[in-house]
Amino acid sequence: MIAWLLHNALAATVLAAVVLPLTLLLRRRPALVHVLWLLVLVRLVVPPIGVPEPWIPMAAEPPVEAAAPAEVFQSGLQAERVAAPTGLAWLASEQARTTRQLLVGLWVLGSLVVLGRELRRVVLLRRLMASAAAADETLLARAASVAQRLDVPLPRVRALAGIASPFLWSLGRPCLIVPAEPTPTRAVLAHELAHLRRRDHWTARLEALLSVALWWHPLFHVVRRQMRLTMELACDAAVVEGYPEDRLDYARALVETAERAATRPR
Repeated sequence: MIAWLLHNALAATVLAAVVLPLTLLLRRRPALVHVLWLLVLVRLVVPPIGVPEPWIPMAAEPPVEAAAPAEVFQSGLQAERVAAPTGLAWLASEQARTTRQLLVGLWVLGSLVVLGRELRRVVLLRRLMASAAAADETLLARAASVAQRLDVPLPRVRALAGIASPFLWSLGRPCLIVPAEPTPTRAVLAHELAHLRRRDHWTARLEALLSVALWWHPLFHVVRRQMRLTMELACDAAVVEGYPEDRLDYARALVETAERAATRPR
């Protein structure tokens, strides 16, 4: 297990070092950059192929051959040969086993904490979903028009008071949650439906699952941050491509959303 983690961490780090400069060269193609970071994430957890077993037992002692008297006795005393401890011997020692058990215990404890946090987040979102109201006819018509233009199936649409920006609920059947006031523009709706067209909800599920196992891994957090950034940039690019005439309105909506989020009571 340890060898697998080290092997994957090294391979993923090398791959990330290659992807990082490509983000500058491909900054106008965030969707492609997102795929590259996704490959780094997958490389972190790919099953080991040809990785040697890390906990090799102590090497067997060579057979004892009959020694000549001159080799056995020196000055009338028997010569004692004490084998020096090796790294493999330490790996098989009780101290090494105790260390491994401690690390595994810390990993399990951290994973339970992260899992509890994710479950709490799901419960809170479900409560929000329960208090959401059905969208009015105007909002449904606008969302249906945007979905048709982006060639995606129209998900359920719910309006919720007290949120700063829309989001796509994707734990089960996708549902678009939008602020009750003000009514989102078609460019803002296009951004959220672009997530659905890109299948970002599947990526979010994978990310949440891996966070339980890789919460301790620094590279995982770097990759997750880059994936979220490029995912949002790719959806922004989809909005600009689909509604080039709404660029200014979309930029204004992003600023207003940020202002509402900053002034919303926490």
